[in-house]
Amino acid sequence: GLSITKQSVDAHGGSIDIESPPGVGTTFIVKIPKDAKDGETSGN
Repeated sequence: GLSITKQSVDAHGGSIDIESPPGVGTTFIVKIPKDAKDGETSGN
């Protein structure tokens, strides 16, 4: 799960943030840049 997600996010130049307040649960925030990397196309 998270390992595969990290590989994909890294490949797109993004990041994963984690919030885990005690007694509330854990939230994973995935951020991927809007702009395409060199060699990639946009518009999909």
